[in-house]
Amino acid sequence: MHAYWRFSVMHVVVFALLLATELGIARFAHGWTRNFVGDVLVVMLLYAAIQSVLAWPKIATVGGVFCFAIAVEFAQYMQLPTRLGIQKQSGLGIAAGATFDLLDIIAYAVGCLILIALISTFSKHPSRRRQNLPTCLK
Repeated sequence: MHAYWRFSVMHVVVFALLLATELGIARFAHGWTRNFVGDVLVVMLLYAAIQSVLAWPKIATVGGVFCFAIAVEFAQYMQLPTRLGIQKQSGLGIAAGATFDLLDIIAYAVGCLILIALISTFSKHPSRRRQNLPTCLK
């Protein structure tokens, strides 16, 4: 996959809105909203960040974001942040998370499926809308 640099104003705006939402959730929300909705939105946030500066294929970007989220969750399962001495209250510690939770993986999958649906719905080329979807979603 070749990286083609670009600047997408639309993705920057979406990124900024999602970041503001995530910060609001982190500051004010509790329970299900913070734990599940925040994880659904974080994969969308990462997708928007990547698409802001790289013209990668959209579905491949969603797949990469999902793999990255799973890798972070696996690192939590292996207690990698603790083993590396990362402070839980540091920025990196907050981003890496503290504990493994299978519900997080489900939330990441839900977020990625929403992204695929949005990509399909808002594709610039109507004839390609369903073409980009995985076979199981066609």
